[in-house]
Amino acid sequence: MYIFERFLGELKKKVTNKAHVEASICQAYLQQEISTFSSFYFERDVITRRKRPARNDDIGEDLYENVVSIFNYPGRGKGAATQRYILGGELQIAHTYILMNCPEISPFYHEFRASLSAFPEDKIDALVDSDFVNWYKYQ
Repeated sequence: MYIFERFLGELKKKVTNKAHVEASICQAYLQQEISTFSSFYFERDVITRRKRPARNDDIGEDLYENVVSIFNYPGRGKGAATQRYILGGELQIAHTYILMNCPEISPFYHEFRASLSAFPEDKIDALVDSDFVNWYKYQ
């Protein structure tokens, strides 16, 4: 369906007087244009169809102060809540992932890697995965 056909369909839905369809369509179009034009001059706190924030708008503000930046994002749960137990090394993997993606922790990460400079690169990566979380706890 073309955009113009969709637009005409929307106007036809707004027809109130079936005896004078053309006049009714013109009236609906003018009402829509006037409301759109005047909505640009409302105060900032008035929410209109044109100024409505997006569904997943993060607003760009920090929610809490004195919190690590990775935990300071707004969000909503998806779907129904379910319980799940963390198995095996998943907690260690999740903890390492969070620490590695947190900019406040990067100086500690670089310090840990510098302390392992005697090891080969692949061994350093394995040690970061297994020991960085415990090393960071005691820093």
